[in-house]
Amino acid sequence: MPRRNSKLFAIVLCICLGLCACQTSQGDSPATPTNQPTEAVVPTTEPTEEPTKNVTPMEAPTVAPTGVPEATATPEPTATPEPTEAITSEQMITDAPAPTDTPVPTETPASTATPVPVVTLAPTSTPTPIPSPTPAPMSSAELRTMIKSLPYEETWIEELLLAEEIGLPVEKLEQETVSGAELAELLDAFVGYAAPDKVAEWKKAYPKYRSSKDSLTRFDAMAITYLAARTIGGRWAVVAEDCYEAASATNQNWDESYLTWDLYGDEAYEMIYCVDDYGTVNHWLENGAFYYNFGRKSTYSGEYPYARDKADNSIRGRDKVTYAEAVLAVARIILTRTEYDLIHDVLGDSTFIKQEDTKAVQPYLDAADKRREEIRNSKTEIVKSDKFIRGETYTGTAYYFSTDGDDDNDGLSPETPKKDIGVLSVWQYDGTLQPGDAVFFERGKTYRVVEQAIVPGAYVTYSAYGEGAKPVFTMAAENAAYPECWELYYEDATGKKIWKYNRNLQDTGGIIFNEGEVYATRVWEWPTKDGWLALDFTEGERPVDGVYPDGATNASIVSTGEYRSVEEALTEDMTFVSRVSLEGLTYPVQFCWKWDGEQNSGGEVGPVYLRCDAGNPGEIYYDIEVVGASEGKAIQSVFDAWNVEGYVIDNLSFKYVLCPIWGNNNDKDAVIQNCTFEWQVCRMHNIISEEPTEGYSIIGDNIYCATNNAIIRNNYAYQCSNLCTFENTEAGVSMGNYVVEGNLAENCGEGIRVIGALENSFDKMILRDNMIIDMGTTYSLNCFERFYAITICTDPVQFAKEIIIEDNVCIGSKYGLISMNESLDADFKNNVFVQKGNGALIYLYDKFRWVWMKNVFE
Repeated sequence: MPRRNSKLFAIVLCICLGLCACQTSQGDSPATPTNQPTEAVVPTTEPTEEPTKNVTPMEAPTVAPTGVPEATATPEPTATPEPTEAITSEQMITDAPAPTDTPVPTETPASTATPVPVVTLAPTSTPTPIPSPTPAPMSSAELRTMIKSLPYEETWIEELLLAEEIGLPVEKLEQETVSGAELAELLDAFVGYAAPDKVAEWKKAYPKYRSSKDSLTRFDAMAITYLAARTIGGRWAVVAEDCYEAASATNQNWDESYLTWDLYGDEAYEMIYCVDDYGTVNHWLENGAFYYNFGRKSTYSGEYPYARDKADNSIRGRDKVTYAEAVLAVARIILTRTEYDLIHDVLGDSTFIKQEDTKAVQPYLDAADKRREEIRNSKTEIVKSDKFIRGETYTGTAYYFSTDGDDDNDGLSPETPKKDIGVLSVWQYDGTLQPGDAVFFERGKTYRVVEQAIVPGAYVTYSAYGEGAKPVFTMAAENAAYPECWELYYEDATGKKIWKYNRNLQDTGGIIFNEGEVYATRVWEWPTKDGWLALDFTEGERPVDGVYPDGATNASIVSTGEYRSVEEALTEDMTFVSRVSLEGLTYPVQFCWKWDGEQNSGGEVGPVYLRCDAGNPGEIYYDIEVVGASEGKAIQSVFDAWNVEGYVIDNLSFKYVLCPIWGNNNDKDAVIQNCTFEWQVCRMHNIISEEPTEGYSIIGDNIYCATNNAIIRNNYAYQCSNLCTFENTEAGVSMGNYVVEGNLAENCGEGIRVIGALENSFDKMILRDNMIIDMGTTYSLNCFERFYAITICTDPVQFAKEIIIEDNVCIGSKYGLISMNESLDADFKNNVFVQKGNGALIYLYDKFRWVWMKNVFE
């Protein structure tokens, strides 16, 4: 075996033992369930020179030993960092600039969101540092000198130094053999390290083995070590899924037994359990010991516990095991980082529940029901004050709007409201709206934003007044539930009926009936110079039972090679197509934009065709919302907050829209709270080529709010692309703090997506007390984002100086609950993760690797 530089390998020890909870693992980790063994990665950074003493429970030293210290040297104790206090939304508000000279209060009312009940699982055993079974006859320096003198590979020497650091008995390392009694003493220390509560049980087991003075063979040592790991259970009994493949690659002779059977008692002849990544399976003791040895691999050295002879690929089962080999075996088991370890290292003290356990899940669903009603029925609490606090007070003039109002009114009271909300953008530019002002919309009314988006004023609050349901904002031009809105376009003898909408619209994202009781499904087609090309658009494969096609998305598209007529395209009832004009089409084309001279006048328009076999939809339904902008309307969102600071949006409802609220990297101090977002749609955006490709984009984010010091709290999202998307990709832009808390998202494409491509571009990222349920089940899955409850950073950078993800509840997702980089340093605390037992829990973006829910329990 080639020798390796100790400094190069020392960093692996730091990583595999959890020096930083989410730093990149440079060594071997078990592969995802593809039956492919993984390889150890040689690190490139250098460690410090001196190992850290006083190892904490469940951890090995934070720095690998790199040499023999002087006999008189004493390692410096590791400094304990001061705890960092998590920022709150209240602190963010009080730190934000006020539009007036008055001071900002330092407190705000507590969140109105209902606390989530906690289902507590039984904690795993907490190991304690191993006490030395007998007083050490040599000093630590002498032991280290002796270890360094052994004729082993450099990485093996350093593993032995580690064993000495964590308290394994190493005084007999120079012995040529180890007896059953001596190995029992070593394994006593191992059990005491991993599960102190199991020591008494372990010491009563296998008395013949414990009293044996005979030298052990390697296979007997493997067997008793395996039995000790089984006694401990949990992370220590888990093996990698490639254990069968690794074991089969050896030259073991199965024609004869390798065990000294009378050492084990009756249990040696019984079927026992071997826990691996495929589940719990039955094995004889001999098989279990063999597979366990090849199902653990030191993340530090890449060696199996009892290393095989690489010359003839043999385990040398009949050979005598040396004392040093036995110590190395235990050290390597401790150094093995399985999927189980990775989950708990990355996700911290989280609670994990299988979705099939309906009794355990129900309290969280009940809490979600309560939170939904609280948000939907929240009252306006914005009041006038001499002190401006974003989301709580206003200091200037209040303006009132109602669909029953009159534009001749002054709009200064609920009794004299204005009607035309289009004037708001004018006010923002002509100086009518000033920082500290507020705009209130009458509850129970629907406001159709069809001419232009509302441009909010800097540090202006937008909220609701009156009684009843939150005021609704929609981008649909009308309620199309009238017979004259629909013309019969096609009918055949089978009862198939296709209706043409009486308005030409830009690319139409959706048609929703009776406030979401029914919806039509879009038939996607590809725009070409020769017309609309038919596609086979199918939901993509998703990770189930450890299988996932690398590189696939949530949907796949394949050209059929056909240009179908409308009647040929609409093969199913309640489907529709949007066929905008393709005249003068060039690539790339943006369907959302059309530049008319120097001004954006929106995209091309065309007819919308709906198949409704039951008859004229305007006669069947009481409410029909066709979501698409009209000709000449450059409108993508209800609130266009591009380059606007300090706006507050409170207690409004957004339905049947493309992008309810969007901002950009130059914004700051936005607050979006107590709002509902329902039935958001997506439309074609950027088409890069004439050939169909999954690389095209669809626009339709829910809250796209890339602002400095943003707060998104106590909102409800249902049937949307996501709850919120937040990103920073612009160099030199400081994004400050970002807080998402107290929200509920159900049946969306994904929950919270935070992306940062630049190192430490955010100061703090806080995702707290959110409930995210059933992602990937939205009615409109025609986009190529993957379905996760939380996505944090797709670029391999530490995009925020501090990332806190705490007290969230994530229940079910088609892809996985978390997508993140393994290298990301994020603090997960007290979260609840509920996923199907055969579903994916984490996707490690930087490793293209899936971690499965079942690994939590095995």
